[in-house]
Amino acid sequence: MSNPIDNPELWDSVVVGGRPQPAEIGATPRGHKRAWAWDTKAAKGQDGATSSLNGAEIGSFFVDYEFLAEDLQLWLGYQRHLESMVTGPEPKAYPIYHPDLEANRYTEASIKEIGEIVHDGKGGCKVAVAFIEYKPPKPKVVKSAKPKTSGTGSSKSADGTVSPPAPDPNAAAKAELAALMTEAQTP
Repeated sequence: MSNPIDNPELWDSVVVGGRPQPAEIGATPRGHKRAWAWDTKAAKGQDGATSSLNGAEIGSFFVDYEFLAEDLQLWLGYQRHLESMVTGPEPKAYPIYHPDLEANRYTEASIKEIGEIVHDGKGGCKVAVAFIEYKPPKPKVVKSAKPKTSGTGSSKSADGTVSPPAPDPNAAAKAELAALMTEAQTP
């Protein structure tokens, strides 16, 4: 990763969907921390607990966009680009890049909220945009599964022959129970 002294231009913009904001608009990401989800279970009747890691949480962060009031039309055009992620039949996530976001592995995001335009009374404007990370779950590797036998207890081999069901180890107990049930029902 480069640094802001050697490559200051990388820190001047946040690239969303391959498109940086117009040069007249400044952009600063904030709140892009990375957190992990833990499942904590207290021990019954004891001090302490156990915890299990459930992976990284879906993150969210803000980008503060700053511009002069005279560049409002540039901002509104860029805002339409940002809104294109959530307009239409399906929401989209766009690739996103800023060195600070990259440091915490934020690579794709969608719009969560676009704040109001705040005028500072001196010709400047600021808009805070909330992003939510796009990170679909990774499928777990499936271990080899054993074939399920049919309810009869018989199984089919690779060549298609059916073997007889294995003897029931509880057959004698079941027969004795059936006999006792019959005896109990006779007057």
